[in-house]
Amino acid sequence: LLDLGSGLAPIPRLLLARYPHLHATLFDLPHIIKMIKGELLMAPNIQDRVLYKEGDCRYEDYGNRIYDAILMSNLIHMYDPETNNTIFARAYKALRPKGGLILHDYVLTDDCTISWQGALFSLNMLVGTWGGKNYFREEIQTSLEIIGFSDLQLKPLKGGTSLIIAIK
Repeated sequence: LLDLGSGLAPIPRLLLARYPHLHATLFDLPHIIKMIKGELLMAPNIQDRVLYKEGDCRYEDYGNRIYDAILMSNLIHMYDPETNNTIFARAYKALRPKGGLILHDYVLTDDCTISWQGALFSLNMLVGTWGGKNYFREEIQTSLEIIGFSDLQLKPLKGGTSLIIAIK
């Protein structure tokens, strides 16, 4: 598993605790990786299954056919469509055949409804980024399909966010 923009890695932590065969690479900016290394040192039976990669996912390469799954949790809302397309293309390259891309974010629905949490979050992106926003499912799907992903599934979650899963 590659977790792009891992932050403090809450999802990989849960997965690593539950699945003892799982290995994860946490990819984030150097100061974030420094913080997470200290956090995970305290977690039993996890440290030996975690690799760390420092960098900026907008500019770095993630490798070629390395990962079975790539997680992007609360990442794409920070960037404009062009930047996200670059990130998606690098993720596609880094996935093994039949690998899965898992996006977790606020996703706007076709009928333009959005949770109140998503509406507030969208406002936050307007004032806090240079082009970030909440995306419509169709925008994400089109971008992913152009790159080569297929079998897109949308899974709404409690709290207003959703998972989008796509296969290489």
